[in-house]
Amino acid sequence: MEHTLPTTHIQEMQQDVHDAARQLEMIYQMLRGHALFLRSRNIDHLIDDVLLVENQAGSLALTIEDLKGTALRMEKAA
Repeated sequence: MEHTLPTTHIQEMQQDVHDAARQLEMIYQMLRGHALFLRSRNIDHLIDDVLLVENQAGSLALTIEDLKGTALRMEKAA
């Protein structure tokens, strides 16, 4: 027997996922801005910091896309 969640519960979960994605997008924008600032300083000893921030921002962008995809699948299931 397949267990299904009530539609309202799925919709609440979907909204939570959307909210998390929006919050992570704000952090992503901050990281991108910080990386741009560090790059604009054009100081050799900051390159490792720039690369780290850019790498973390890229990983975060992938997570955001995953969350958005999950929310979309939840919407279709509701």
